[in-house]
Amino acid sequence: MSLKFNEIIGFYPYLKPGVGEGTMVITKDGREIFQAKSIKSFRREVLWYYFVDFKALRSQAKNLGEPVPLIVGRRIFVPFKFRKRLFPGDFCYAYFSLDEIMFCGGKKAMLRLNCGKSFYLACSTKTATSSLIRAKVLRQEISLRE
Repeated sequence: MSLKFNEIIGFYPYLKPGVGEGTMVITKDGREIFQAKSIKSFRREVLWYYFVDFKALRSQAKNLGEPVPLIVGRRIFVPFKFRKRLFPGDFCYAYFSLDEIMFCGGKKAMLRLNCGKSFYLACSTKTATSSLIRAKVLRQEISLRE
């Protein structure tokens, strides 16, 4: 099955037994598709597909704080700490489309997407909310430039 980049609404790090580190991709219809590549490699592939220079994006958005939301086409993907680090250098952030996030909150930070999927995050609700705010501020800045 070929993956259509315009159908992606989120992706997160996933350890698959027997395969190792990979990326689970969520599509608009709620399907989860495993990609046998690290989340950093998958992120690089998505950004390359949309001709986005990640280093330039980071330098332009550094005043918003880290981690930086991704601008992918006309969408913005919000980074959230998805799990605890399993080993040094483990990239434990997931990215979800700002337009697809239906709910973010709860005692233990939880994210609910329009497709019906829910995920618990490895950060506080306050941290998750500030990631959402950073993404919304970035979207506002982009719309003012157009």
